[in-house]
Amino acid sequence: MCIPADSDEKLEFYDLESVRKIIDFQWVTTGKFVSMMLYVYLIGFMTPLMLSIYIKNKIALNIFFCVAFLSQLFFIFFEFLQLKEAKMAYFKDMWNWIDISQFAIFNIIFVYRMLNQFAEVSTLISILNGLLLIISLYKLTYYARVFAGINFVM
Repeated sequence: MCIPADSDEKLEFYDLESVRKIIDFQWVTTGKFVSMMLYVYLIGFMTPLMLSIYIKNKIALNIFFCVAFLSQLFFIFFEFLQLKEAKMAYFKDMWNWIDISQFAIFNIIFVYRMLNQFAEVSTLISILNGLLLIISLYKLTYYARVFAGINFVM
């Protein structure tokens, strides 16, 4: 028998002390992991991406883009693990589509900028940069939810 999500029986289940302790324990473990992912995302991807907007030195730009690319490989590895586990259900989650689109857009920009060695940026790349920034900031809210002041449900 399946209990509807909004039924009183299901809500009472979460009021049980043992269930709350299990959830609290699991949240501490999950929260630490998500917190670590936030720092990797901020340091490995967002910082180089933001700095690349203002820096004009080609060597620095190459380093920033390579660091951001390596962090994207780190995150896409987790996406493949999720895909392997969830199979086709993976594609039903909006956050997975955000991750895939961010990876795809960044790779287009990365290949273009590396092949042209940061020469003049086309209009399409500028639009993709803006879209990547919006997606990145949106994804940042996903990782930031582990902090007490930002613990809204996503």
